[in-house]
Amino acid sequence: PFYSGGKKRSTISKNSNLTTRKRLLFDDVVRTNETNVASAWSSLQSSESFLSSVKVQVRASQIAYEGVTAEYERGSRNTLDVIQSNAFLLSAEISLANSEKNYLMAQYNLLKAVPSSAARLLTRLLTNFPYALTEHALEVLLRNLTMLAHRCTPTAGSGRAVTSAVAT
Repeated sequence: PFYSGGKKRSTISKNSNLTTRKRLLFDDVVRTNETNVASAWSSLQSSESFLSSVKVQVRASQIAYEGVTAEYERGSRNTLDVIQSNAFLLSAEISLANSEKNYLMAQYNLLKAVPSSAARLLTRLLTNFPYALTEHALEVLLRNLTMLAHRCTPTAGSGRAVTSAVAT
């Protein structure tokens, strides 16, 4: 019939636009997951370097406390000096405990972001866009899963998985 002359063209255009929309939404989900992993990784790196500096601070406070105690025993320091040195040592040890907690939380957040990001991505993709697994989507998904698998390596002696490279 005369009135359906552009129906095929509009259907093709509509399907093409729908495919493009699904691809863009999929890429957005991938970028969001990559951003979450990169953020968790940088948080881990930051807390790890802070933990190292606090360990050095605790060791310095221990050495200072031992020195002040030895000087007190020889009579060149008073009780107040020993108490102050002990307070500095305790403060450093409290900072160490807090930074160890923060480091463990950063590890947990990274582990939470990395392995489940692929599962969440697949679940969200298949739930919202059951026909979105185009060749492009599969290529991006496989690339990201491979990248995640290569980044997750066990640390020496711990058995915990931590990321060994920044997400790109």
